[in-house]
Amino acid sequence: MIRSNRRATVAQIAEEVNAGSDRKYTLNITRDIVRSLKALEIEIVELQRLEATGDRGHIEALKKSGDLLSEPTEIRKQTVSFYSKLYSSEWSGAQVVEDSFLVGLPKLSERAARELDRELSLEELHEALQRMENGRASGIDGLLAEFYKAFWAVIGQDVLHVLWDNIRRGELPLSCRRAVLTLLPKKGDLTHLKNWRPVSLLCTDCKLLSKALASRLTKVMERLIHQDQMYCVPDRSIFDNVYLIRDILDVSRLLGLKTGLIFLDQILSSAKVNWTKSEAILVGEWGGGQPSLPGGLAWKRGGFKYLGVYLGTNEFLNKNWEGSVEYVKGRLSRWKRLVPKMSYRGRTLVINNLAASSLWHKLACVDPPPNLLANIQAQLVDFFWDGLHWIPQSVLHLPKEEGGQGLVQLSSRAAAFRLQFIQRLLTGPRDLVWRAAASGILCTVKGLGLDRALFLMDTKMLDISGLPMFYRGLFKIWNVFKKQNKGCRSVHWLLD
Repeated sequence: MIRSNRRATVAQIAEEVNAGSDRKYTLNITRDIVRSLKALEIEIVELQRLEATGDRGHIEALKKSGDLLSEPTEIRKQTVSFYSKLYSSEWSGAQVVEDSFLVGLPKLSERAARELDRELSLEELHEALQRMENGRASGIDGLLAEFYKAFWAVIGQDVLHVLWDNIRRGELPLSCRRAVLTLLPKKGDLTHLKNWRPVSLLCTDCKLLSKALASRLTKVMERLIHQDQMYCVPDRSIFDNVYLIRDILDVSRLLGLKTGLIFLDQILSSAKVNWTKSEAILVGEWGGGQPSLPGGLAWKRGGFKYLGVYLGTNEFLNKNWEGSVEYVKGRLSRWKRLVPKMSYRGRTLVINNLAASSLWHKLACVDPPPNLLANIQAQLVDFFWDGLHWIPQSVLHLPKEEGGQGLVQLSSRAAAFRLQFIQRLLTGPRDLVWRAAASGILCTVKGLGLDRALFLMDTKMLDISGLPMFYRGLFKIWNVFKKQNKGCRSVHWLLD
């Protein structure tokens, strides 16, 4: 059973806010202060949620085969049964199955393999420990990262020898093989365990060993992980796959290609496919009939949501920005009572780190509708001045060292995202997954058949009206800069 332990803290904060506490909320530009701002906002939202819905952190009852279980003992039994089945291993142990799975997978060189297999060192563990964040929940032993950091000079060597011994025996200590499972409520009927998100709280020694080994793996992951996999691989970005799918859809429409995309959803973080939440998108004209799909899937048209971004037709792209103005306004309204007691620097931190930052993910991938950023920018400035504008807005965006406040300018940030895209297109890794699709789009400009070479030309003379909105925005930003071509006798750039 899960109980919320934040009520007292939330009530205390709410009391300070409502009573207009004398404490001065003068905020400095430090990472700790930014974290405290976010923590305070979370607590305020938590209080509002508790007041609206009651304590949803406690399992009051569960449904089992149509019956409602309310006895704590029965609830525990049902919970244990549900998650024991969910986390059960499906590995059959058959060597033939394992060998067939490993066929064709990349392999490391013997030298790289030896580097990975060498014994752990005290320096590796200490470095991993220093990179662990404080204030995280402990595992079953109750020991936090702060404990290890405080007494590392005393226990560090012992921890190393324990790990050495367990690795040689081929079995990790019990603390590394046990986790406390806590449940967080999701949307929907909470009498169904599927609407509770399981979170495993691991012991710090397990996380310490994992972090040290992960540091080694980071050096070789690029050679092993397929280029379509972006997470946690150096020099790859979560945006790469969003760019790839967005451009594939645009190329298909521009060139009249038949394209189908299937997105499989997993059940509760396991390796099982949830067919009801999986999607299949069809692009182009399929005159000979649509391909058949497994699991009861049906082809959809228009678009879909992928990694938090709506992709597809212009109507679907516009869904990214529905409610954006209201969302930013709502986040700022949570701080209205504190504004009179906050310094200008504190207001800037709230605007930049809590309100405007909610736009960055989508803004990096798709273009917003006209005037949207201007409307949101007006809200941000009004919040900063609390209704009274004392200096020109352009001065606010300057760095503090130049007499400004460092207030984010949304249009400039959007331009920075586009320049980062161009930079990655022109100078990024050779195996960049979306470069081929982007080149296909650029090659349609004026029938020239040129892609990256277009950025060396006078782009103001190009007819880009047939390009998708995102790429039209690229050239609009590119035209802002003054460019000068250095003398070059080679025509290599034309043939690139």
